[in-house]
Amino acid sequence: MNSPQFIAAELGEFFSPLTAFMLVLVFSFLLCLVVGIGNDDSASEFFVANRKISTFRNTLALCGDWIPTSALLATVSGVAIGGFDGMVIAASVTMTAPILLLMAERLRAAGEFTLGDILARRFPSDGTRLAAGTITLVICILMTVIQLTVAGNATAYVLGLEGGSASQFCTILIGLLIIMFAAIGGMRGTSMIQAVKTVLVLAALLVLAVVVLNRAKWDLSAVTESAGRHSGDSLSYFSPGRLYGDSTAGLLDTVSLGVTAAFGSAVLPHVVMRLNVFRDGRAVRQGVTTATVVLAVFAALATLAGLGAAATVASGSLTLEGQRNVAALFQLAEAVGGDGTGRSLLGLVSCAVFLTSLSTASGLTLAIGSLAHDLYSSSKWRGKGETLREISLARWFIVGSGALGLLLAVELGSWSIVALTSFGFAVAASTVLPALAYSLFWKDFTRAGLYATLYGSFAFCLVLELFSPSVSGSPGALLSNQDFHWFPMQHIALVSVPVGFLLGWACSRLTWPSRAEEGTAEALGAAREWG
Repeated sequence: MNSPQFIAAELGEFFSPLTAFMLVLVFSFLLCLVVGIGNDDSASEFFVANRKISTFRNTLALCGDWIPTSALLATVSGVAIGGFDGMVIAASVTMTAPILLLMAERLRAAGEFTLGDILARRFPSDGTRLAAGTITLVICILMTVIQLTVAGNATAYVLGLEGGSASQFCTILIGLLIIMFAAIGGMRGTSMIQAVKTVLVLAALLVLAVVVLNRAKWDLSAVTESAGRHSGDSLSYFSPGRLYGDSTAGLLDTVSLGVTAAFGSAVLPHVVMRLNVFRDGRAVRQGVTTATVVLAVFAALATLAGLGAAATVASGSLTLEGQRNVAALFQLAEAVGGDGTGRSLLGLVSCAVFLTSLSTASGLTLAIGSLAHDLYSSSKWRGKGETLREISLARWFIVGSGALGLLLAVELGSWSIVALTSFGFAVAASTVLPALAYSLFWKDFTRAGLYATLYGSFAFCLVLELFSPSVSGSPGALLSNQDFHWFPMQHIALVSVPVGFLLGWACSRLTWPSRAEEGTAEALGAAREWG
């Protein structure tokens, strides 16, 4: 009779990271072919699946949009390395859905496909769509680069490939799959893979949590004590300031990262696009409310996984340069099992990470492809295009943006993933959030205020980031051998978000809305009250 250890070893040999990678590739390719059929029927089918996806499945897909690869891996590693600071960041993830819930129904009522549709309903013009499209392109390209970089590094790590060229090869391979999936699958395919990804991620984290607690005889306090002891200093591990120091600037940096995670991820362009897939306002309210619970479960499981990694993995290997943002989850899977069980857990985690990379980047590239709708909705193109031409242009947008994202991912592969992610989320929180909030709730918001919010806030974010320690003046900076920074914090959202709201308010107060803008605001307000 075969022993449990022998069975685990055999299972581990079969369900290896390489097997997991191949399973995800085959599954994604077949799913892409199946759901891609019929995506040429209409623009509504390609961009929002004709709003026929069930509320439950679309809610799972929405949760998937809020759990990108960078959030999954960096949250676990943040808790494992940063202790209390990492837990604060994990907790901030749960605030994402409640923030969006305040606007969800109005966004669904005002939107069609894109961010440009929502803003152009308040300020109809080509300039509005151009501004919204520019911000959408910047955020989605940046976030795509992050997902591809993390996916390439993680894939190379779990497959045991060493060297920068191996990571670049994995990045290119995954990037090509993502481009194909988004271009063929459309919203229906992206929603399907996002929903499957959410279930798989939660299942993988739950299995790890059960194993960690079982090893500690189901004593959570034993896990936390062991995590603090292995970190080298229990007091500092469970005190603020471990990630960025306990100085005022360091503590503000931690708070700023929490603000970035909560506000930025709430209004990413592909998330706003996802709300338009819900059938009506009631469905979107129900979906975002349910997503709040799912994100809370994710944050709790990710925190427990991070504590488990701190308790079982040597702290020195957790903080190895180049792996600190991707390795903790994988190292935990290897550490909590024997040879066979550890490989099985690593295979399960690898499946979840591979699928997360594919689904998140597919959603981002689809959001870029939706800019073709904005182009066809402008006065220059209106009435000249047909559905097939619009979808064809969207697919070329996807291919072009995917190629650009691949190029940038290869070039920026050595830069800090946390810094790139933080900047992308900060841009979304500083531009999209105030623009949507003012457009939906403030009748005195003007077109000048909108442009100041989008263009002005983006320029301000760019300046702060350029002169922050993320670019120069620190060992992990993009230009580590130079120092021209004057902004003290690595994460800019704590400053840039209030400035974004201030720019929109100030420029709206200094300008007068046109009669058309006043009429549009009154009409939208009356429609909302009636609804």
